[in-house]
Amino acid sequence: IWEKGSITAGQRFERQKHKSKFVVLTGTAGEKKREIARALEKELFTQQYSAFYLGLGNIAQGLDSDISGNTEEQIRRLGELARIMTEAGLLFITTIDDADDYDLETLKLLNEPNEILILNVGENNFSRYAIDLEIPALEPLEAAVKNILKLLKTREIILEYYL
Repeated sequence: IWEKGSITAGQRFERQKHKSKFVVLTGTAGEKKREIARALEKELFTQQYSAFYLGLGNIAQGLDSDISGNTEEQIRRLGELARIMTEAGLLFITTIDDADDYDLETLKLLNEPNEILILNVGENNFSRYAIDLEIPALEPLEAAVKNILKLLKTREIILEYYL
Protein backbone atom coordinates (compact mmCIF):
# COMPACT_ATOMS: atom_id res chain seq x y z
CA ILE A 1 0.00 0.00 0.00
CA TRP A 2 1.48 3.30 -1.14
CA GLU A 3 1.48 5.98 1.54
CA LYS A 4 0.87 9.28 -0.23
CA GLY A 5 2.18 12.64 0.88
CA SER A 6 0.01 15.70 1.15
CA ILE A 7 0.90 17.14 -2.29
CA THR A 8 -1.39 16.05 -5.14
CA ALA A 9 -0.41 15.37 -8.73
CA GLY A 10 -2.44 18.45 -9.70
CA GLN A 11 -0.47 20.64 -7.30
CA ARG A 12 2.80 19.30 -8.68
CA PHE A 13 1.54 20.01 -12.21
CA GLU A 14 0.75 23.60 -11.29
CA ARG A 15 4.24 24.11 -9.83
CA GLN A 16 6.27 22.20 -12.43
CA LYS A 17 4.12 22.93 -15.51
CA HIS A 18 4.14 19.30 -16.66
CA LYS A 19 2.72 15.93 -15.71
CA SER A 20 4.98 13.28 -14.32
CA LYS A 21 5.98 10.47 -16.65
CA PHE A 22 8.27 7.45 -16.67
CA VAL A 23 9.96 7.54 -20.09
CA VAL A 24 11.68 4.31 -21.12
CA LEU A 25 13.87 4.11 -24.21
CA THR A 26 14.41 0.53 -25.24
CA GLY A 27 15.74 -1.42 -28.18
CA THR A 28 18.64 -3.67 -28.99
CA ALA A 29 22.03 -3.07 -27.42
CA GLY A 30 24.25 -0.70 -29.34
CA GLU A 31 21.51 1.64 -30.52
CA LYS A 32 21.76 5.31 -29.52
CA LYS A 33 19.24 5.11 -26.67
CA ARG A 34 21.54 6.67 -24.09
CA GLU A 35 22.45 9.58 -26.34
CA ILE A 36 18.78 10.25 -27.06
CA ALA A 37 17.87 9.99 -23.36
CA ARG A 38 20.60 12.40 -22.29
CA ALA A 39 19.73 14.86 -25.06
CA LEU A 40 16.04 14.64 -24.12
CA GLU A 41 16.83 15.32 -20.47
CA LYS A 42 18.96 18.32 -21.42
CA GLU A 43 16.30 19.78 -23.73
CA LEU A 44 13.53 19.34 -21.15
CA PHE A 45 15.73 20.90 -18.47
CA THR A 46 16.62 23.79 -20.80
CA GLN A 47 12.89 24.36 -21.26
CA GLN A 48 12.56 24.45 -17.43
CA TYR A 49 10.85 21.10 -16.95
CA SER A 50 11.84 18.83 -14.06
CA ALA A 51 13.52 15.97 -15.90
CA PHE A 52 16.02 13.39 -14.69
CA TYR A 53 17.92 10.72 -16.64
CA LEU A 54 19.29 7.69 -14.86
CA GLY A 55 20.84 4.91 -16.89
CA LEU A 56 20.28 1.30 -15.95
CA GLY A 57 24.06 0.92 -15.63
CA ASN A 58 24.06 3.50 -12.81
CA ILE A 59 21.34 1.56 -11.05
CA ALA A 60 23.27 -1.71 -11.50
CA GLN A 61 26.33 -0.15 -9.83
CA GLY A 62 24.28 1.29 -6.96
CA LEU A 63 20.86 0.00 -5.98
CA ASP A 64 21.38 -3.31 -7.74
CA SER A 65 25.01 -4.00 -6.79
CA ASP A 66 23.89 -6.84 -4.51
CA ILE A 67 21.93 -8.71 -7.21
CA SER A 68 24.23 -8.89 -10.21
CA GLY A 69 22.69 -10.95 -12.99
CA ASN A 70 19.15 -11.06 -11.56
CA THR A 71 17.36 -9.22 -14.36
CA GLU A 72 13.87 -9.76 -12.94
CA GLU A 73 14.84 -8.16 -9.63
CA GLN A 74 16.65 -5.32 -11.43
CA ILE A 75 13.47 -4.54 -13.39
CA ARG A 76 11.41 -4.69 -10.19
CA ARG A 77 13.73 -2.24 -8.44
CA LEU A 78 13.71 0.08 -11.46
CA GLY A 79 9.90 0.03 -11.36
CA GLU A 80 9.88 0.91 -7.68
CA LEU A 81 12.35 3.74 -8.26
CA ALA A 82 10.27 5.01 -11.18
CA ARG A 83 7.20 5.08 -8.94
CA ILE A 84 9.07 7.27 -6.45
CA MET A 85 10.36 9.59 -9.16
CA THR A 86 6.98 9.99 -10.86
CA GLU A 87 5.21 10.47 -7.53
CA ALA A 88 7.66 13.36 -7.02
CA GLY A 89 6.36 14.81 -10.28
CA LEU A 90 9.43 14.23 -12.41
CA LEU A 91 9.86 13.31 -16.03
CA PHE A 92 12.01 10.26 -15.21
CA ILE A 93 13.98 8.95 -18.19
CA THR A 94 15.87 5.66 -18.44
CA THR A 95 17.16 3.22 -21.02
CA ILE A 96 16.88 -0.56 -21.13
CA ASP A 97 18.65 -2.82 -23.60
CA ASP A 98 16.63 -5.69 -25.03
CA ALA A 99 13.53 -5.29 -22.85
CA ASP A 100 10.71 -7.72 -23.56
CA ASP A 101 6.93 -7.58 -23.16
CA TYR A 102 7.17 -9.01 -19.63
CA ASP A 103 9.70 -6.34 -18.55
CA LEU A 104 7.50 -3.52 -19.85
CA GLU A 105 4.37 -4.94 -18.26
CA THR A 106 6.22 -5.30 -14.93
CA LEU A 107 7.39 -1.66 -15.09
CA LYS A 108 3.89 -0.50 -16.01
CA LEU A 109 2.32 -2.33 -13.06
CA LEU A 110 4.92 -1.12 -10.57
CA ASN A 111 4.54 2.49 -11.68
CA GLU A 112 0.73 2.57 -11.41
CA PRO A 113 -1.22 4.77 -11.11
CA ASN A 114 1.43 6.83 -12.91
CA GLU A 115 1.89 6.12 -16.59
CA ILE A 116 4.84 4.86 -18.55
CA LEU A 117 5.88 6.01 -22.01
CA ILE A 118 7.75 3.47 -24.13
CA LEU A 119 10.04 4.68 -26.92
CA ASN A 120 11.66 2.00 -29.05
CA VAL A 121 14.89 2.72 -30.91
CA GLY A 122 15.55 0.48 -33.90
CA GLU A 123 13.84 -2.85 -34.50
CA ASN A 124 10.61 -3.46 -32.57
CA ASN A 125 10.60 -6.94 -31.01
CA PHE A 126 7.45 -6.53 -28.94
CA SER A 127 4.49 -8.78 -29.64
CA ARG A 128 2.00 -7.78 -26.93
CA TYR A 129 3.08 -4.37 -25.69
CA ALA A 130 2.15 -1.25 -27.63
CA ILE A 131 5.05 1.12 -28.19
CA ASP A 132 4.27 4.85 -27.89
CA LEU A 133 6.92 5.97 -30.38
CA GLU A 134 9.14 4.17 -32.86
CA ILE A 135 12.49 5.87 -33.41
CA PRO A 136 14.35 4.60 -36.48
CA ALA A 137 17.92 3.52 -35.68
CA LEU A 138 19.37 5.95 -38.21
CA GLU A 139 17.26 8.96 -37.22
CA PRO A 140 19.46 11.95 -36.33
CA LEU A 141 19.64 12.75 -32.61
CA GLU A 142 18.01 16.18 -32.95
CA ALA A 143 15.08 14.72 -34.92
CA ALA A 144 14.57 11.96 -32.35
CA VAL A 145 14.41 14.48 -29.49
CA LYS A 146 12.08 16.73 -31.50
CA ASN A 147 9.72 13.80 -32.16
CA ILE A 148 9.71 12.82 -28.48
CA LEU A 149 8.90 16.41 -27.47
CA LYS A 150 6.09 16.43 -30.02
CA LEU A 151 4.67 13.24 -28.48
CA LEU A 152 4.92 14.72 -24.96
CA LYS A 153 3.00 17.80 -26.16
CA THR A 154 0.40 15.74 -28.05
CA ARG A 155 -0.24 13.64 -24.93
CA GLU A 156 -0.40 16.86 -22.86
CA ILE A 157 2.44 15.76 -20.60
CA ILE A 158 4.17 19.04 -21.28
CA LEU A 159 2.11 21.99 -22.40
CA GLU A 160 3.32 24.07 -25.29
CA TYR A 161 2.19 27.38 -23.91
CA TYR A 162 4.63 27.04 -21.00
CA LEU A 163 7.64 26.94 -23.32
